[in-house]
Formats: sequence, structure tokens, C-alpha cells
Amino acid sequence: MNSVIRGVAIYAILLLITRLSGRRTLAQATPFDFVLLMIIAEMT
Repeated sequence: MNSVIRGVAIYAILLLITRLSGRRTLAQATPFDFVLLMIIAEMT
């Protein structure tokens, strides 16, 4: 149950960061940014 709560919390935080940064920032993201995001997600 603890891992489910942790996963939901990480998802909510990433969703909040995405909303605050805006779509323009996501459009300017490089493939390296996406790889870095995947590495961070995997570590959590």
C-alpha cells in the first residue's frame, strides 16, 4: 500500500510541475530532457 501512495504522490507532483511550467516549455524540451525524466521516475 505504501508504494501505491508513493506512486500517486510522485504522479501528482509531476503533474503539478507540468501544469506550472506550461505547454510552451514542454514544446521546447529536448530528447535529453525526456530521458532525464524517465531516469528520475525509475529511481523513485
